[in-house]
Amino acid sequence: MGEIATLGEAAATLVIGASLDPAADLLKERTGVPDSRFPSLMGLDAVDAFVAALAQISGQPVPAKIERQRAQLQDAMVDTHFMLGFARVAIAADPDLLYGMAQLVTGMGCSVSAAVAPARAPILEAVPTAEVKLGDLDDLERTARDHGVDLLIGNSHAVETARRLGVPLLRAGFPQYDLIGGYQKLWVGYRGTRQTLFDLANLLVEHGHHEVEPYRSIYAQREEDTPLVPQMAHGYRPGRARSDDVAGHDFLPPLQRGNEGDLTAVDQAIGSEIPPGPPFVKGGEMSPQGHTHAPSETRPFH
Repeated sequence: MGEIATLGEAAATLVIGASLDPAADLLKERTGVPDSRFPSLMGLDAVDAFVAALAQISGQPVPAKIERQRAQLQDAMVDTHFMLGFARVAIAADPDLLYGMAQLVTGMGCSVSAAVAPARAPILEAVPTAEVKLGDLDDLERTARDHGVDLLIGNSHAVETARRLGVPLLRAGFPQYDLIGGYQKLWVGYRGTRQTLFDLANLLVEHGHHEVEPYRSIYAQREEDTPLVPQMAHGYRPGRARSDDVAGHDFLPPLQRGNEGDLTAVDQAIGSEIPPGPPFVKGGEMSPQGHTHAPSETRPFH
C-alpha cells in the first residue's frame, strides 16, 4: 500500500484489464502520468502490443528470450489450428476473462456459440459473439444447446454443465477447487497463450473433434468383397456358372489379373440377359486352351 503514494513518480502506468479503467482514469487525473491500457494479455496481437509498450518505455530492444517465446507461440498456432478451426466454444467467466478467452479462440478459427457473464461491463460489447448474456450456468447451458457446442470454458462450477452437454471443460477463472494447482497456471504472455492453445487442442482431440477418418483405397479388397467370376482353383468349369451362383448366365473363363474389362463385362451381363462379350487380353491373345500368344497388336479373344 505504501507504493501507491509514489505512483505519481512513475514514468508510465500499465493498465491490464478493462475493469481497471475507472481506477486508471482517476490515477491519471491525479498524477498526470501517461498510461497504456491492455484489455487482455492473451493472444499474439495482445502480447505484441504489451511487449512493444515495454520496449518503448524502457528504450531497450526486445530481449532474445522474448523473441524466442514469440516464435514458439507462432509454431503452436500453426500446430493447433487444425484442431481448433470451426470448433464451437461456450464461455462462462467474468467480463475481462470472457473477453480475453473469446478473442483468443476466435483468432484461432473457433466461434463463440454461447457466452455468459455474471455482471454488466463495457468490455462485453467488444466480445466477438452474437450475444453475451448476463446470467448463470443455466443460461449458458440453454444457449449452448440451442446453438451447439464442442468445448466449454469456465471455473469448477461448470463441471456438471459440461457433463450434461457431453463436452470437455477447460477450467479457467476462480474457483478451481477440483484441480490441484490450477490457480498457479500461466495464462498470459507468449508462454501462457501457447499452453492454453495446447490445452484447448488436446481436449478437443481427446473427445474426437475433427477426428481424421482412416483412408481406405478404392482398390483395397475385403473378405466380404468376393469376386463374382468363378475361379479354376475352386473347381469351377469355365463357361457356365453353377446353379447356386447366378444361374443362367455365362461367365468368362478365368483370365490373367490386370484385364480391367473382365469384371465390367460380367457386371453388365448379370444385369441383363445378354452374355458378356469376350475380353481383351493385354500383351497377347488367350486361346480356349489357356495359351497366350503375342500378336503384333492386342486383339479380342474369339
